[in-house]
Amino acid sequence: NADLEKAFEPFGNVISATVFIDKVTQRSKCFGFVSFDDPAAAQMAIAKMNGAQLGGKTIKVQLKRENAHEEGRSSNPQDTAAVSA
Repeated sequence: NADLEKAFEPFGNVISATVFIDKVTQRSKCFGFVSFDDPAAAQMAIAKMNGAQLGGKTIKVQLKRENAHEEGRSSNPQDTAAVSA
């Protein structure tokens, strides 16, 4: 999580950075989310980091898609970048 946060800090104030871990292997599932306090920061991160190298892998960065299970929660998909490798 700290490496992901550090990689995205240049684009704005990172509220949270989460890498999802497989419960059995304790290894990264190669995806996560980075939330910013400003939607413009998320857009800048997407523009600059999509296709970049992170941890030896080419990453795909896009806006988080709102999930039907998340409706009504405080998370704003406009300020959250989904990261996958």
